[in-house]
Amino acid sequence: MFKRMLRCVVLVVLTGLLSACQTNPSQVSRTWSIPDGVKSMTVNGYDMAYIEKGTGTTVIFVHGAASDYRYMAAQVDHFAPRYRAISVSLRHYYPEPWDGKGEFSLRQQVDDMVEFIKGLSVGPVHLVGHSRGGTAVLYIAHAAPQLIRSVTFAEGGTGMVAFKSSNAGAADARTAGYRSIAEKFTQGDREGGLVIFATMVNGPGAWEKYPDSAKQSYRDNAWTLIGAEKDQWDPLTCEDVGRIDRPFLLLGAEKSPPGFGQTLDRIQPCFKRAERKLIRDSSHSMPRLAPEAFNGAIMEFIGKY
Repeated sequence: MFKRMLRCVVLVVLTGLLSACQTNPSQVSRTWSIPDGVKSMTVNGYDMAYIEKGTGTTVIFVHGAASDYRYMAAQVDHFAPRYRAISVSLRHYYPEPWDGKGEFSLRQQVDDMVEFIKGLSVGPVHLVGHSRGGTAVLYIAHAAPQLIRSVTFAEGGTGMVAFKSSNAGAADARTAGYRSIAEKFTQGDREGGLVIFATMVNGPGAWEKYPDSAKQSYRDNAWTLIGAEKDQWDPLTCEDVGRIDRPFLLLGAEKSPPGFGQTLDRIQPCFKRAERKLIRDSSHSMPRLAPEAFNGAIMEFIGKY
């Protein structure tokens, strides 16, 4: 009996030691610096960078593809007089100089955001997500609705299986576009790949019209485009969306490629509480191309909640 108990104790101790030696697969040892004036919070073993201004109810802005916390810095400035406004960089985006190696996962980024919101200890927050960030905030609201006050979904969801366009030609064009981007990057022509992406989301000539700051942001986050395209998202059905009992604002841009609006058309009936607005005279990059209309629509919406 004593020997059996002794063996059990030894096994327990060894198991504990082995567990302590195991490395968390999501752990990333930071080798890059956080820019001056930028904050960070360690979530799930990763130092998430963010900027914030203001006090009051918290509004969190989540960027889209090839972007980072800088993308909606102007929104932070605009909302700060009335709210605590925060713009984040998701895992593997600037200031991390990600090179396309290793796992790139929306699931991990959503888990990070849930822990980030918990770490703020501020109660339910307003979430604003643009493009891929729109997809992210939808998954965040599904995973942890108790942390959410409202959600702004700005042309997200493209690529979600349940809401993708029935236009096979559009899907083939998207696949071909990302294949061309990957080929350019592999050949060392990062700029050429980014021109293709800018054209895909904002139309011909978009890259030439971007300010230097926007181009640099794309360069800093270029390989995340490839990581995001390879990522396999967890299924999220219309029924799943319908169970998120939070108010949603669906934003579309008048001049965006049609696939964005078609996704909004497909997902809108799934929500219990949703309103929709169109940002006039803007393409997909509406936070920068039409900030006054974009900010005004969100400010009016979240003011109700």
